[in-house]
Amino acid sequence: MNRNLLLFLFILLSLLLHVNGQFQIIDLSSNSDKIKYIDSGVSTCNFKIPILVHATGLSYLSEDTIPSQWLPYSSNSSDTLFLTEFNSVQQGSKNFSILVNGLSSSGSIQISLTCLSFFTILSFGIIKPVFWSSTLKYSSILSIIGLPNGINTFNFDKSSFNILILDVISSTTYIRVEFNENYYFANKGNSTWPINLGFKGTNYTLKIPFISPKIDLDLPVDIQTFSTKSTDIDFMGDIFGEEITFRSVSSNQRPVYSLSTQFNNSKYYVSPRPIYGNANNITYIVYCRRLTSGIQVYSLNSFLKSSIDISLSTTSKFYNTKSIFNNQSPFIVTNNQTTGTLFDLSFSNLKSYDFQTYQFQFKPGSSKMNLAFPFGFKSGNNSMFNYSASFLTSFKSNSLTSSLMVDNIPFQISTNQLVSTTDNLYIGHLEIVKVGFFKYIIRVLAGSSVGVKYFIIPLKSGSIIKIDNSNSVSQNIILGIWELIFDIFEYGSDYKGNIIVYNLQDQQVSYSLGYPFDMTNVSNKLSLPTIDLSNNNYLQDITNISFLYNNIDLTNQNVDNIIYFSFGDANGYYSSTDIAFSLTDPKSLRDQEFNGDISKYYKTKLSFAKWDSSKNRFSAPFKMPANTVPGQLDYTIIFDRDNIIPSTILPMEYQLNVTCSNVDIQGPIITNIIYNYNPSFNDAVSFGWTITIEDSINGFDNGYIIIRGIMDSSLYNVSISSKNGKNGNKLKDNYDVLIELDRTHKCISQNYSITYVYLVDTFGNEATFYRHSTDIQLKKEVYSYDSTGNPLINFINQQSLLSIPSPQYCNSTQSSSTFSLVNFTTNITQMDSGIKDRSITFNFEAQDTTGLKKDQYPIVYLISQDFKSSQCISKIMLLDDVKGVYQCTFDQLPLGFGYPNGLSVSVYGFINNGGQFFGFSSTMLNSSGFQNYIKVPYYNPNEIMITGTTEFNEFSSEFLIYGTAFSLIYSIKATLSNGTQIECTFQFYFNSILRIYNFPTGIKDPFTLIGNGISNVYTVTPIQYNFNYQPIITETPTVTYPPQKCKGSPECGGASNGYCSSSGCVCYSPWFGIDCTSQIVTVPPPSIDTDKPITSIYVPNNSNGNNISSIISIVALREINSVTNEQIKIHYLEKWVYNNISSTISQYKSNITNDDETTTTTIVATLEWFTESKNISFANEKLTMNPSSMKYTIELSSYPFANALSNLQVVMSAQIQSSEKNDICTDKDFGNTTMENSNYIKLQVASNSFYGRYIKRGILDGKIVTVENEILDSKFNSIQSENTAQTYIGILIGRYVNYATIDPDFSVLIESNKANSDSPNSICSAISNSKQLSAGQLVGIIIGSFIGFLTLLIIVVFLMYKSQHCLFVKIIIYKIKRKSKL
Repeated sequence: MNRNLLLFLFILLSLLLHVNGQFQIIDLSSNSDKIKYIDSGVSTCNFKIPILVHATGLSYLSEDTIPSQWLPYSSNSSDTLFLTEFNSVQQGSKNFSILVNGLSSSGSIQISLTCLSFFTILSFGIIKPVFWSSTLKYSSILSIIGLPNGINTFNFDKSSFNILILDVISSTTYIRVEFNENYYFANKGNSTWPINLGFKGTNYTLKIPFISPKIDLDLPVDIQTFSTKSTDIDFMGDIFGEEITFRSVSSNQRPVYSLSTQFNNSKYYVSPRPIYGNANNITYIVYCRRLTSGIQVYSLNSFLKSSIDISLSTTSKFYNTKSIFNNQSPFIVTNNQTTGTLFDLSFSNLKSYDFQTYQFQFKPGSSKMNLAFPFGFKSGNNSMFNYSASFLTSFKSNSLTSSLMVDNIPFQISTNQLVSTTDNLYIGHLEIVKVGFFKYIIRVLAGSSVGVKYFIIPLKSGSIIKIDNSNSVSQNIILGIWELIFDIFEYGSDYKGNIIVYNLQDQQVSYSLGYPFDMTNVSNKLSLPTIDLSNNNYLQDITNISFLYNNIDLTNQNVDNIIYFSFGDANGYYSSTDIAFSLTDPKSLRDQEFNGDISKYYKTKLSFAKWDSSKNRFSAPFKMPANTVPGQLDYTIIFDRDNIIPSTILPMEYQLNVTCSNVDIQGPIITNIIYNYNPSFNDAVSFGWTITIEDSINGFDNGYIIIRGIMDSSLYNVSISSKNGKNGNKLKDNYDVLIELDRTHKCISQNYSITYVYLVDTFGNEATFYRHSTDIQLKKEVYSYDSTGNPLINFINQQSLLSIPSPQYCNSTQSSSTFSLVNFTTNITQMDSGIKDRSITFNFEAQDTTGLKKDQYPIVYLISQDFKSSQCISKIMLLDDVKGVYQCTFDQLPLGFGYPNGLSVSVYGFINNGGQFFGFSSTMLNSSGFQNYIKVPYYNPNEIMITGTTEFNEFSSEFLIYGTAFSLIYSIKATLSNGTQIECTFQFYFNSILRIYNFPTGIKDPFTLIGNGISNVYTVTPIQYNFNYQPIITETPTVTYPPQKCKGSPECGGASNGYCSSSGCVCYSPWFGIDCTSQIVTVPPPSIDTDKPITSIYVPNNSNGNNISSIISIVALREINSVTNEQIKIHYLEKWVYNNISSTISQYKSNITNDDETTTTTIVATLEWFTESKNISFANEKLTMNPSSMKYTIELSSYPFANALSNLQVVMSAQIQSSEKNDICTDKDFGNTTMENSNYIKLQVASNSFYGRYIKRGILDGKIVTVENEILDSKFNSIQSENTAQTYIGILIGRYVNYATIDPDFSVLIESNKANSDSPNSICSAISNSKQLSAGQLVGIIIGSFIGFLTLLIIVVFLMYKSQHCLFVKIIIYKIKRKSKL
């Protein structure tokens, strides 16, 4: 519906309302508003009906008995928009009469509401059986057909699983079932996982298939603890306790383990994470979650049903972390009557302070502010101190009291002036614009007679989205406009159902989503950003996933890569859809601070896919981390927060395979600590520790350690670098961690303690120690008690080593002193929080009779009324015996900070040499006559500023720019590093975002942006990608050419064909073969078989008029016993999927389902035809490809071997055949090539032969290894006749983990000599055998016949001589002998 039609309808409605000034009531509800379904467990329905009333001086009521609530949304002088809520309407249809009384007239309206029970029969489908992913754990995707519109909540056992609606496509609803540990450890081993779902009172039981992995060696081994004791474990602070490591030798890449413990009849689970190792030998670490003091029992569970739980019992001693705000001392909360806008919180402490960070929140919806020492610490030391802090508040409020929460401890703040009048607080307009990259603009127009304070959007997760005055774009909070940049992946669209707007006097109005709210356009319903995927069945559509590199060795190297994918015929639906990509392997998740809390994953950095219309596919670059877990690198394709495709549900050919010989996902560890007291020198004394840092794989890079004075809270930050190691060995080295005290002043005797440690290795693995769950050094809240990254884990129960006494020189006792703040000035008293220069400088001077401590820096705090804070650590300008001069500059305060209520000013952290600290609250500064408040009455929305961009890389032709006043921009210029200026094509989205289009790609160096030539200059630093991956060759077999006798007659074909060497014949071009009597035949390219990787090469009309054909094929995979050579199993490869790569390259993929029924092995065969001679390299061996030859590159993914003795063999078939059957022979020959590390097979028919070269190398898991080739004719019944020769060759590639690659090739030769019956492997036709014999053959026959005749004659004579019937012959022989003697 266009704007003109909407305007016409509104004018028509207005005319109807004002006809003769009549009283009008109009029902604005839809049919879906009036028909509801009963929820499970109840028998009634609730309704919300929007009503527009034209009247003045309204008073209103419902004459029905059903409880109802009238919520006026907005009104003008004559019209009011209401949302009427009807609760507990009984089943059935019922009419309600609503009576509305005006000042001079009244009216009524009939509303018919229908409450239905759910009786539709639903049908369910299993889209994805139970699968595992690192972020979702075990989950499944189901479809529901027949679910009526409006039903989006189900009843289910939340302790077992969670239900998430993904999308609705046509009449089918897709849901994801996310199982938790309570469920899947109870159902491990079961072939189906049953769940119960309730839909509006109707229950369904579903059984979801689960294929249990049949994997041996699943149990953890080498279980170890870090503590030297099994009981009485001292916690390090309130977080870090005992940890357990164990090894997994499972052949499953993702074995599922969990450490469980029980408390109050509930089980709690912690998932171990991998830290180091190699394939099938990974070490995991898990922390022992403490839920109570005393004995606690843990069980380390393996997922296999047959696994045995391993128990560990510990008794832990918790560190005393009781808040200083939870003590016996009375708190004093006072309102500052001078300004009426400050209140103070003060008390005297009765317990010690141990460097905790405290969380402050004032009033619902305000920010949570984390502050630690020195904020609030007025005077004293850590054993006894006074606390005082001032905070801004509203002078007027409609509440008698407001609540200040400090670490969930409430303090009630009285209101200075109670407001009883009702404010006309309203949302006048709300608009949503999709920008891209998961970003939306929420633009709100709202008004209030006293000023709008902020808007709250509650989420079902319990968190909120806040729009406050830092989002104002109109410099008017009485009637203004606010813009929020909304990230739908980070926040999602699971809204609680309303938007709440607050004014400056704490009044609020709540607006319900899905209902009219705008008086100017009653057809406009309140909505928030959602992503519509109703036309995108992404699980079905996704196809053709590939990578620039696959089968990658990540050992000690990061690799940049690109993913490609498409959606087939549905590409058109997706080309305008935001699609992102992220890695979810253990290393990447650790880098994103993911610790099992899915909310942390939603804040990860994403790589957005770019649509390439010329290639009809998407692509996204990404960085692969070094030394991660080998196998399939997990990734996720993302459409929004809930609609994702984890790689673990995709087929094997879409997996990203990696190898790694040394996993390292653990930060550096401190393994030794000793005290180090350096001799004093000059006026200083140095002392501390010498520590040993180990990182045996990646190596330590840098870090820092914070040391605190136990009594005076003095702070020392000591940086460490691998460059400063004592032995120059980053894998293990010693480092000094020293602090320095000034000998010119007496120092108190106190211990100094390590309170924070941060270490990082050369590939970014971090290790962090901190004492408390919220530490000011972290600049963030820590909700998890995950201690697996603790670099001090070796020192549980040895924590005394972390504290060192001060040197003997520091022997003075604490003494009282006179401290004074001499002056405290600032360069401004009022600021505009929207201009470019938002800096403030404070100069101040303090004096103390004992002297101010060296290297200690007071902090100035600025705090807004909604509890946002900014801190500035001062610089020491001058320090002498009694005086310290300091300066502190806030370089650039946040946009909108403090608008419109200003900023309170306070300063804390003065530490003297007598062991005491001092500070001044805002009230104390004011009492001393110093500046304590910065006015912020302005927030200029018309000054153009660029504040940020989306991530940019060399492929980015489009990106977003964030900032202010972009509606005023007419020019954006980019200046490249070489000085070239680019006028950018852009589109602005209101005031907050610009989208750049058609930006030149290929830019890798930083460049600057400026708007209209007058904005700030913003520098963009592109993410660098280097696509130059080279496999790491860790092992190359030694090439040996065994001695061979030169063949041929004449030898090597004669002097013109080649010569004889020690390793056989070396041929001159164009001669070829083992005896240099063959030549390459140039033939047309073979036709492509789209069913199987079969190559059929034809030699038409040879010199004898025969047609010669040769065929190559991949037959099977054989798993054989490496000792007995017996076949264990065989997989015949019959079904292939064809993919055309180019005119000369074809690719085929085939999958076999392994016996465990959970895994498949993918075989990829890439066939490349060479039309001319070309030099190539495979496995570090240079080869020459002849013209008219076909190369097969065969790649295999992981294979679950039956046992440790198994090897894998690829079986290929080669065949040559002639169309002629008469006067012809075939022959076979197999042996070693000369001058190449290969075997050959030659099949000859007549004068043509088919030649196959099998290189004796393969690549297994990134390593070059020797492979063996053998003839398998006896096992596969090869064919051989007078015109056909066939052979089967087995390529024994051995045993591998993730992937294997082999590379044979084939060509056709013409021979100088025909195949004949001379060869022992030949078969000839009958006619050929009867042909005239050669001279040599005749000589052989004659000699053989004569010898045969002579032998026969001797035998006959001998027999006659021996016989009694031959007396006559004997007499003759006797006479002959007698005569010879004479």
